[in-house]
Amino acid sequence: MKPHIAVVIHRYGKDVMGGAEKHAEQAVAVLKDKFKITVITTTALDYITWKNHYPQGNGFEENVEIIRFPVKKEREINIFNSYSEIFFSKQLKTSSEEEDWFNLQGPECPKLVEYLKNNYNQFDCFVFFTYLYYTTVYGLPTVADKSILIPTSHNEPPIYLQKIKDVFSKTWGLLFNTDSEREMVYRIHPEATKRSVIGGIYIECPENIKKLSKPFDGKYCLYFGRLERGKGIYELFDNFLALKTIYPDLQLVCLGKSNPEIKPRMGIVFPGFVSDKEKWAYIHHSEFIVMPSQLESLSMTLLEGFAAGKPALVNANCDVLVDHCRRSGAGMWYTDYNEFIAEAEYLMNSSNLRRKMGKNGVDYVKRYYSMKRISGIYTDFINSLIESRAQ
Repeated sequence: MKPHIAVVIHRYGKDVMGGAEKHAEQAVAVLKDKFKITVITTTALDYITWKNHYPQGNGFEENVEIIRFPVKKEREINIFNSYSEIFFSKQLKTSSEEEDWFNLQGPECPKLVEYLKNNYNQFDCFVFFTYLYYTTVYGLPTVADKSILIPTSHNEPPIYLQKIKDVFSKTWGLLFNTDSEREMVYRIHPEATKRSVIGGIYIECPENIKKLSKPFDGKYCLYFGRLERGKGIYELFDNFLALKTIYPDLQLVCLGKSNPEIKPRMGIVFPGFVSDKEKWAYIHHSEFIVMPSQLESLSMTLLEGFAAGKPALVNANCDVLVDHCRRSGAGMWYTDYNEFIAEAEYLMNSSNLRRKMGKNGVDYVKRYYSMKRISGIYTDFINSLIESRAQ
């Protein structure tokens, strides 16, 4: 009989957009042939409000059981942001203040936590995704000795909180996305469990990518991902508009769900949310990809660009992105406006350099991010937990 694994995450579903959420979906896909999988999540679709969207209770997607629990209350983002500003400005934070912050952060779902506690013996292992949310902070401690945490963590204020310290120290094992992430967590929380491995995701570039029609006329560099201030896109817009004075015909294409806060800008194109096939076509026909974010634990989009043979220009303030570029030889990194312009010019002026870096990226993804390799890492780590409990 297959071991029974619970995958616990704040939101889950085919129409849910987000790096950690797609990561969890991938993990389920590679593990479901080896284990019996149950996804334990909330009824939320939108991570801004946590509004209940899906029906609560048991259901199935692609032969995987999903149990959804209702969110107790929606998040008022303005109230949350105001509280966060005051909360993180304090040098000392009480346990009560931390509780208030995590309840506001959400998704507040006490019935999910109660289910984990009451069904501890039903599962052989609990795999939690993302350190940041209520479902992990309150759910993981109830099943700690059977838990693996995939933290998808960044060097941001919440990671320094006492409740996060408790989560990292109580979990049986940590499955990090990169060496940079692991080094950061152990630097901040030296008491965190030392059982850990480096995993990640798998990337599969379409075999027919070279046959995909060009979706956009002219030369362009490409950003794809969440169109939010926190991803550094406003700095990217400023940098690109300066670059455009040197290359008037160059455009910046930004793929992703539209954001009403973003106003049209000359030479910057927003096709909106596109299909997976269209996304790969945009990647293949771009000159290079840009990643302006400072907060990444892995960056699926960067690796997809590498897999398609495209060089990258990334923010040097993100250790994870720089580490990918350094190890692969497939990208460059900038610290400020002047370096962005200089390095973008360097890429634009040398097709041979772009081809060489592109080949390096393809080789890097094949070596470290194949489905077989990632599946093996996850399977072995979960089996290690199960075997340790059987001794």
